[in-house]
Amino acid sequence: MLVFTTKSELQKFANDEQFNEPRLLILKCALKLCIDMRNPDSSMKMIVDGYPSIKSLIAIMLNKFTKPFVLFYLINDGVLSDLDALLQQAFDTLAALGDEFILYHTQTAISDHLKNTVLATIFDFSTPMLPMNAFYMPSEKHQDVARLQLQLANGFRFFDLLPEHDASVISGTWPCAKEEDILNTQSKITYLPSVGVRFEDNLAAFEILYQTGILNHLYTLPEYRGKGLAKVVELKLCQKLIDIGICPFKCVAVGNSVAMPMADNSPYWKKIFSGSGPVIFDYRHIQRKSDS
Repeated sequence: MLVFTTKSELQKFANDEQFNEPRLLILKCALKLCIDMRNPDSSMKMIVDGYPSIKSLIAIMLNKFTKPFVLFYLINDGVLSDLDALLQQAFDTLAALGDEFILYHTQTAISDHLKNTVLATIFDFSTPMLPMNAFYMPSEKHQDVARLQLQLANGFRFFDLLPEHDASVISGTWPCAKEEDILNTQSKITYLPSVGVRFEDNLAAFEILYQTGILNHLYTLPEYRGKGLAKVVELKLCQKLIDIGICPFKCVAVGNSVAMPMADNSPYWKKIFSGSGPVIFDYRHIQRKSDS
């Protein structure tokens, strides 16, 4: 088992071509954000079964205002037994995460398998999955998006979100938010790219970025809907990401009858497939068992 935490160590992964496949793009986005030190409230740790030949890996993102984010991957024809072996070696590190962690962007086959591993001796994996499809913006589309002259409807204007002023509305409209997430929202607005739209002095629409590098909480307030704000806001944030060398990446919940067709039909987004169907990723909170 090898553990990488420093900027120079993490840079190896950011530059490594074996992480260029689409399903790993979110990992490369998170690595770049950490390496560039864009958010001092977050840090990353990579745990692998070997390097440069990797079969399984665990990525841990620590954040000042949230529970740790943990991602599990198999690459280079790795199989579940490879992950089992790595979990045995990394058990103490994962056990030290505390009473809860957020499982994110882990393929459902791996997520479902975790309940049969050594990790299940201390963590409860019985919580329902939140299945997502992932979309990324192919590199050949970046220049097309960067050149777009984005226009808002009359009376609306872009502005920089204000952490102290706008975080309460943003956090309050996010279905996944917890009470303490307003501090996390303030951190994201302060350090990471975001886009806001105002009508007169009122917040009308916005989208921010999560510390993991994924687009987060695209939202238009009800009284301003039907004016095409969401599409323009998303593309504006993508322009900002492209400008700093980040590949835009987003997830859409399986069964979302509004957002899924929009992403599927967009000329800029591409769904991540494996074999004959789209890759399904799992996002959920995992809690420590009460008797552990």
